[in-house]
Amino acid sequence: MEIYKSHMTIKKTKKISRRRKRIYIQLKDDNINSFEYVIKCLMTICGHNYYQAHQCALLTHNNKICNITSGFQPEIINTYMQFVKSGLTVGMSTNKNFKI
Repeated sequence: MEIYKSHMTIKKTKKISRRRKRIYIQLKDDNINSFEYVIKCLMTICGHNYYQAHQCALLTHNNKICNITSGFQPEIINTYMQFVKSGLTVGMSTNKNFKI
């Protein structure tokens, strides 16, 4: 009596990550808007105090890009759209470390 082994295919399923990815809004240097206008927008939209907004404006001027805020998808899209409507040059990324 012969015993046949059935060849069962075992499918390895990828573990689906249920963790939401953090999205970063990056302010880019555009040489159009004044420092005071950028500081005012950062204070009103992001809730930065004057010192934080000033530092972000200086970092953006010197490095050409700066992460200004982060969050998750539903909330961060609204913040991004407010920056776009105010006329600032911004981008979104899921990577905390940016490349120029």
